Amino acid sequence: MSPQSETRVAERAQLREAARAQLRERFDPTRPTNSVESAAAYANVSRGLAYACARDGSWPALRAGSRLLIKTRPFLAMFEEG
Repeated sequence: MSPQSETRVAERAQLREAARAQLRERFDPTRPTNSVESAAAYANVSRGLAYACARDGSWPALRAGSRLLIKTRPFLAMFEEG
């Protein structure tokens, strides 16, 4: 891989991580629901996997029209230990 390609790959990785950090900040534990995207960033999984988990019932979700929302309290309970 050329040095220019390596630089571009590193820049893209930094941009992805910055976008993920912004989504993590948007996850609000005080709200009754959160977006699937912000829950994905919180759980550090891909957006596609998060939607699959919400659709198949692995994550507590509800449908509001065509939109999927994650139920905050049960979602956070999944990450608690003990």
